Amino acid sequence: MTREYTLPGRNVLAFGSDPFPHVGLYGRSDARFVMAEGGKGDPTAAAKYDEKCKQLVMVDPGKELPQLMQRLKTRREMQ
Repeated sequence: MTREYTLPGRNVLAFGSDPFPHVGLYGRSDARFVMAEGGKGDPTAAAKYDEKCKQLVMVDPGKELPQLMQRLKTRREMQ
């Protein structure tokens, strides 16, 4: 059969303030999760808040997320 066990988690990484502290990405059908390190890394999903339409917009973690993270890093370095 199977046995129950817990997996160690890593720290949660968040940039900026959370406009929706009560909204999670886990369990949402429109959220895409990826796992680095050949599936051994933590599941990662991302979203951004669109101030114009006041909606949460999912980010493609494989394509858009690396570009967004680079832009955030560049902005931090400029401050």
